[in-house]
Amino acid sequence: MGGVGKTTLVTHVYKEVAKVRFDCAAWVAVSQRFTTAPERTMMLDPLPWRDAWTLFCNVAFRELSCRTCQNHLEKLAVSVLERCRGLPLAIVSVGNRVRLEERP
Repeated sequence: MGGVGKTTLVTHVYKEVAKVRFDCAAWVAVSQRFTTAPERTMMLDPLPWRDAWTLFCNVAFRELSCRTCQNHLEKLAVSVLERCRGLPLAIVSVGNRVRLEERP
């Protein structure tokens, strides 16, 4: 899911929030596929659909007491969530963007 600005977003948050609000902050870049030792490579598994949906709803609709997707947004939310392919950082990033949209 390259080219959608994930690194730019996280870099901005790190510079503007983490370095200001915390005494100690660290930057760690982890891709979907990363090496933990020279001879060992691990693959990060995407979240199962139910967990991905729960994470998205908890982030995007955190102001709502039920933290559930409104009916008129469900089709769009499913489409967006499918494009995140179960990757938690993508889900949280999109969920936060949805949360910041003005609601009628």
